Amino acid sequence: MENRTRFLLASSVLTLLLLVLWEFGIEPALSGGAAEPVAVRLRFVFVGVGAATLALIALLLLLARSDRRRAAAERDLKALCDTLEHKVRERTRDQERLTEQLRLEVDQHRQAAELFRDVTENIHEVFWVCAPADRRLLYVSPAFHAVWGREPAGTCPALCADAVHPDDAGRLPSLETRARQEVEACYRIIRPDGAVRWIRDRSTPVLRATGETARIVGVAEDITHLEELRERLLHSQRLQAVGTLAGGVAHDFNNLLGTIMASAETLQLGTPPDDPRAPILERINRSCRNGAAVVRNLLRFARRERLAPEPLHLPTVITETAHMARATFDRRCGLEVDVPDDLWPILGDATQIPQMLLNLLLNGRDAVLGEGGGTLRLTARNVPRSQAPFPDAEKSAERYVCIDIADDGCGMTDDVAAQAFNPFFTTKDGTRGAGLGLATAHGIVNAHGGHVDFDTRPGHGTTFHVWLPALAGAIPAPPAAAPEQPAARPAPATILVAEDEPDLLVLIGEHLTGRGHRVLSAADGIESLARLESDGPRIDLLILDLMLPGVTGWTVLERVAEKHPQLPVVVISGYAEDWEISKTAAMGKVAMLEKPFTLARFDAVVDRALTATRMPTAETRAPQG
Repeated sequence: MENRTRFLLASSVLTLLLLVLWEFGIEPALSGGAAEPVAVRLRFVFVGVGAATLALIALLLLLARSDRRRAAAERDLKALCDTLEHKVRERTRDQERLTEQLRLEVDQHRQAAELFRDVTENIHEVFWVCAPADRRLLYVSPAFHAVWGREPAGTCPALCADAVHPDDAGRLPSLETRARQEVEACYRIIRPDGAVRWIRDRSTPVLRATGETARIVGVAEDITHLEELRERLLHSQRLQAVGTLAGGVAHDFNNLLGTIMASAETLQLGTPPDDPRAPILERINRSCRNGAAVVRNLLRFARRERLAPEPLHLPTVITETAHMARATFDRRCGLEVDVPDDLWPILGDATQIPQMLLNLLLNGRDAVLGEGGGTLRLTARNVPRSQAPFPDAEKSAERYVCIDIADDGCGMTDDVAAQAFNPFFTTKDGTRGAGLGLATAHGIVNAHGGHVDFDTRPGHGTTFHVWLPALAGAIPAPPAAAPEQPAARPAPATILVAEDEPDLLVLIGEHLTGRGHRVLSAADGIESLARLESDGPRIDLLILDLMLPGVTGWTVLERVAEKHPQLPVVVISGYAEDWEISKTAAMGKVAMLEKPFTLARFDAVVDRALTATRMPTAETRAPQG
């Protein structure tokens, strides 16, 4: 547009110059001649061109003005476009930021959802969410089916009242209580397959800003294994308490049995066999022996009776015990034995292992006879450590021998099975058992480092499994035992008897006096020390109870070792710990006699102590452990 304007302006200027030139140069030259018409025509042409040029100039001026306005409008429009474009770019950037933020939030929500799903679907606990307003289940984790054994069916686990054990119905909190406060409860449920599970249920309300409960969230955990461990711990604590009690009871009870047995034997010595009182005295002695056996069983159960372990050939032990048991069985009870000859040997007590087997066989016999008759099956097998089914923490040997005793009797209910090894628990009447058979067997197996358990179902019988640690290698041949030579009858001696049981002190004194000995008596440790101080050189033997009041028997023994090292001592005790036996054996010229004892056994020990040569002495050692 500007170039055209310049061209038109230049043309207009040139036209004006031509008009001026015509007016003042050409026209005068042409005037008055033949060229005048041409001049007229040229005038009209130049005038027309001039007028057109002026009009064109005016038009160009108008167009130029319009162009300026349009240029200004274009500039304004461009400015508006730039502004709009800038705002669009800003809005686009804002939208992109919002989109990115939304994408990040969506990713976070997706990750949170995935994390929630990973947690709730892979933990063993049951996570649930419930709407209290309409008691509607909003969510429950898949573990519900594994724990409850059923589908939730739109109801939160806390509302499955039909699955709760009837005895625990009162332990299940209501939904209204859960909506008000945090709740924790423990109860049992019964699965459709009949299995019982312990549940620990915790829930808390989720509140809105108004204080109204929006949801209830909860976690239900299967704690059956924890309850079983707790029961085992309580059972172990009960056993430990009974074991501690057993030692104290054994001492006092054996003192009483010793007095009764010694009194009955003393009367028997002066009673002819045809005397009507002889059977009564025999019954007294037999009852004392049975009482001593009960104490031994109690100590075995408490694992406080000392073991005399030796390598045992189990096929022989099992076969002989089964033969002895079969001889006492009712004909309605059969016994099948299948024991291979290649059973690994064990290190066990030759008395207690048969006692354990016999107790289990007698328990099976009673179960079979209770159903009118049946069969016991006794089998055994070798089991490597890797195949032992009990927990690794209980494994201490590289290999085991497993003895199975199965019966087809009545079996046990869960309540009875839970108490099977408890002392004095029995399903029999008082005339058929005292409840120590299985408890004693349990104690013997544990004392040998083994494990005992059982499988049972009501109406399907019971199978006991005894796992005993096996030895590596063959059993060495036992040394031949030298025949025991009876002790020679000693000459009359002066004997100091220190015993805190008055009746037993009198009986021992009378018995020794009857055998020609001079007896000095002491009822406690202080009196014993006084007697040793005054009559020590004349005393030939000290009979000492370790559990003396005042000053203990150990203090008396230490004084004897210090001032009268050549004095022989017979220690009598109702119950002695292993370290006590080891300590007395290390002191020299000390023999131990456990109560209750027969007079014949008492005489043999006393005679041997009086006639024995000096035994080597050793330094007194403090008890270990």
